Amino acid sequence: DEPAPPTTIAETPDEPAPPTTIAETSGETTSLDSLTWTRVPLDEAVFSGLGKPGDVSDIVAGGPGLVAVGSTRGFDPTEDPVLWRHSVSIPTIWTTPDGFTWSRAPRDQIASDADERSLMSAVTRGGPGLVAVGQIGEFPSTSAAVWTSPDGVTWSRVPHDDSVLGGEGGYKMEAVTAGGPGLVAVGTHRPVPTESDAAVWNSPDGIVWSRASADGARFGGEGSQRMRSVTLVGSSLFAAGSSEDSDLDAAFWVSSDGITWSRLEDDSGVFGGDGTQGVIGATASDQGLVAVGGDNGGAAIWVAAIISE
Repeated sequence: DEPAPPTTIAETPDEPAPPTTIAETSGETTSLDSLTWTRVPLDEAVFSGLGKPGDVSDIVAGGPGLVAVGSTRGFDPTEDPVLWRHSVSIPTIWTTPDGFTWSRAPRDQIASDADERSLMSAVTRGGPGLVAVGQIGEFPSTSAAVWTSPDGVTWSRVPHDDSVLGGEGGYKMEAVTAGGPGLVAVGTHRPVPTESDAAVWNSPDGIVWSRASADGARFGGEGSQRMRSVTLVGSSLFAAGSSEDSDLDAAFWVSSDGITWSRLEDDSGVFGGDGTQGVIGATASDQGLVAVGGDNGGAAIWVAAIISE
């Protein structure tokens, strides 16, 4: 009858988890350990304007099959790096029916101001079909931005509301997921250019958004805090990123509704260490939670194993 102990964070699980499986269309399952990977040759015309791997930032099943989001610029960085660095980045959509043959959505199908720097950071299913999030504007006065699409090809940007998506300092949405009242996006607010606080937004439909109050939500503090990932775990939400006091450490937040958040305490001392640590992505599995990121320039993985009664 006693409540289960709280979820704990461990650097490695006690026993290796069984191989994860995926369902095939026939109803059978295939172990991920047995998959054969192929590097897809890319059409340079479709993927032109990219300067670094992060320019293609996220992918989701939807639209004609799969939809990837990111940003491109109007110049080839290998031919003219100076013009590329100073050119305006624009949100960019790629679609594919099968993962092999890709096409890029026409720029006029992605509503955006042509002279305004903008990028898409993440995409998820929700709202009218698909919802992508990111930022617009020049550092440090950026604003969060949201785009929606019914089919993955034609997109429109949600009208800017400065009281929700912008305001004093810079705002950026870095990740989005279905959950809470409908959709939850996480990211950062920079009250000053050298520091940031974590930030959370909510929406019932992908169109109308509100920003969660930072009061008492442990979004801020000394130094910088940043949410870079959010995922639905059962009926709760789990966000991950980093927090900087004397140095940069991994940080995790939880919420039952996407509106009120609390930050996990690092009682076992595994979130930090010498130098810098931070989380870039996290997800849930049958065994618990897994977060991935960096530790002093190398890779880092944190596992929160589910403890049974």
